[in-house]
Amino acid sequence: MVMKKSTLTATAVLATAAFTLSACGGGSASTSASGDDGLPDTMVWSTYPVGTTTYNDLAAVAEMVTSDMEKQVRITPSDTAIGRMTPLLEGQAQFSRTGDEYIFSFEADHDFAQEGQGPHDTRVAYPVEARQGFTVLDDSDVETFADLEGMRVPNVTANPSVNQKIDALLAYGGLTRDDVEEVDVAYGDQPNALDNGQVDVIFYGLYGSPLFELAESKGVRVLSMDDDSEEALERLENVSPVLRIGEFENGPGMEEGEMVQTLMYPLPVVAMEDTSAEAVEELVTGFVDNFESYETTTPTTPDWALDAVPKVPSVVPYHEGLIAYLESVGEWSEESQAANDELLERGEELDELWERYVAEADEVDHESWNEFKDSELG
Repeated sequence: MVMKKSTLTATAVLATAAFTLSACGGGSASTSASGDDGLPDTMVWSTYPVGTTTYNDLAAVAEMVTSDMEKQVRITPSDTAIGRMTPLLEGQAQFSRTGDEYIFSFEADHDFAQEGQGPHDTRVAYPVEARQGFTVLDDSDVETFADLEGMRVPNVTANPSVNQKIDALLAYGGLTRDDVEEVDVAYGDQPNALDNGQVDVIFYGLYGSPLFELAESKGVRVLSMDDDSEEALERLENVSPVLRIGEFENGPGMEEGEMVQTLMYPLPVVAMEDTSAEAVEELVTGFVDNFESYETTTPTTPDWALDAVPKVPSVVPYHEGLIAYLESVGEWSEESQAANDELLERGEELDELWERYVAEADEVDHESWNEFKDSELG
């Protein structure tokens, strides 16, 4: 697929229009119910900030939901993990497309390892994948991941999901945070920070509009993950087992036909367990049946094709509505069911373990919870 400048412009316009028009839907996640257990007539979805790849994709899909499914969607963007998950957890939003905070909420990690939080019954409603990686200015001396030693690297505020991936890419290059200079920056402010010389590298959605703008003004390069040695891949997996390396093309600063290797990982649409199976199945059916309506809207909406999404759950269970759809089209296997059952069992174990941990712990925090969890569950 060839990325053209006109496509980028259309994407940015669509993202803005979808946010503006859908805001008419109102502020309550439960307004204007459809009258049955299916999708309500008005929904709230939370995600990353305007202009990011994730937002642009979701805006394209929301436009389809409005035009083809006759449901209104209001997208609520947030720069922070807790800002994206809280509306879902508190019932203010029905769906969210998040970073790894959906995993953290299931496992009670980071922001969710505190009093009043703990494990949540998060479920994957549609398992889309994403491509992201490290980007530097074109005139940077950084050619490999190991070259980042001593460089200024983002510490993305209130975003443990992104910071974990930065840690993983540093580990891939044989580095840790101790080998670099950390600079606090919000996720959405990273392109400006790179442009202004505050940081030497950023971790950002590779099809995000700000990167193409920066490529036009100064030139950028995506660092390619060409080291396929067992040691490098093991270091990457040790930090985050959900990450894998895949091909990426038509990105900022890239020639037509040029390929780089970059991160691929799940960036799904998620819901809570108590969201009705009928609603989730209806939404997934809409995603698939109306795919042609949004397939080419952004460079990454092709990744929403049913053939492109993982059918075997990992880390967080699939929602029963998604499973019902996959079963109906013959895409749910015994392997898929076994993996989901194992994750559901882990969720029950986490709930029981959390109660014991809170009762016994002197202080509830991420570090002590994970030590306790690892000692009990491995």
